[in-house]
Amino acid sequence: MQQGINQRFGLLLQQAIALELCGLLLMGQKVELQLFLHLLQLQQIQLRLVAGFLELLLQGVDAGGLVVRHRLRLAIERWMTVATGRGLRKLTTAAPDLNAVYAHRVFRSLEEFRPFLQAEHPRWREAVQAALRRMAVAGIRDSLSDAPIPPQELQVEHANLRETVSHQGVISRQRAVLLVLRQLVDSGELPAWPSLRLYLSEAVTPFAERLKQEVPRLRCSEYLPEPDHWLRGQVPHRDLRRISLPPATFHAVICNEVLEHVEELVPSLQGMAEVLSLGGYLIATVPFLYGQQEHLVKAIWRGEGQEPEVIGEPDYHGNPVSNEGSLVYRYPGWQLLSDLNTAGFRDAAVHAISSTAYGVVGEELPIVFVLVARR
Repeated sequence: MQQGINQRFGLLLQQAIALELCGLLLMGQKVELQLFLHLLQLQQIQLRLVAGFLELLLQGVDAGGLVVRHRLRLAIERWMTVATGRGLRKLTTAAPDLNAVYAHRVFRSLEEFRPFLQAEHPRWREAVQAALRRMAVAGIRDSLSDAPIPPQELQVEHANLRETVSHQGVISRQRAVLLVLRQLVDSGELPAWPSLRLYLSEAVTPFAERLKQEVPRLRCSEYLPEPDHWLRGQVPHRDLRRISLPPATFHAVICNEVLEHVEELVPSLQGMAEVLSLGGYLIATVPFLYGQQEHLVKAIWRGEGQEPEVIGEPDYHGNPVSNEGSLVYRYPGWQLLSDLNTAGFRDAAVHAISSTAYGVVGEELPIVFVLVARR
């Protein structure tokens, strides 16, 4: 099996032992269909998983074993036909309707979100496991192009699925951002890709590289406060409080996992609002405290040249342009929507995105929260 499907996919791959055993038996001798079915039943392999596991297995069979491949495929096709009345499900189906393959709910306050939380929370663990099973079987699709991504190309590096289920460096929460951006473009709320003027507060990441493939008028930057930083001169340095670009330059701004690190939150939001045209959109993600109104403050900025006041143990998150990481100043709660209104945005909301088809899933819940605010 491919090493990229690991950790949380491990249970699913253990269930595929029966198929691997069948493959070994088929290499050496004929196996009666009844024995094949018996092995499947012993492993309690769910009907809808069999086809996907077959695809994984066939990729691992020696290229010279064409007869084995054919015999194994025929055996499973027979079993699928007998059990379900269908033939083998192919993984390369037609591109799905975007609205049909992911859930997109919008909330504008904690009070509005609470009933949803109470109703859905008991099912979240099961929903996360179901999402993992589907991705292990069928893979996912690219959030912008709908190109199929087979399961062996996915990587799960740790338990926090929001921060992994990676393909070419793009992870779950970033695919949620891309889905929101795509929906705004498809609906006409934003211009088509060739005309879209987009600002991204990162430049040296796989996410930035993916957007460069679709958005020719993309502008990127990094926060490089040290004058001698090794990227100075190669990548634009911009502080969100003072982006230093003409007002109303962009149709949209994307800000991934940055707002928890900025020294001053509202001035940073104002800086992004300033460079957005009227009707433009801010799309952002943060480590969101979805169950509380107030921010959890971890550090307080005390001015230029001053050390921040750290509250409790300091928290640092990874930073692609700093080996030291970035200090967390706050974990945002629903108060963030009020901060956006103060900064000049309107219709600020939290979008709850969930899609196994596009690989959008969290750790403790099957959704990723995306902040969307209109200028």
